[in-house]
Amino acid sequence: MALFNVPKGEKEAGTVAAVTKVGYKLHDRVIRPATVGVFQS
Repeated sequence: MALFNVPKGEKEAGTVAAVTKVGYKLHDRVIRPATVGVFQS
């Protein structure tokens, strides 16, 4: 889940820029989704 956008990054748009909360999986099931910031175009 993207919480915020980072303007003009060195990577392409939609790429993860920063992880604010790590997500967890247990036996291939998502327990808690990661929260991230992504680069915008």
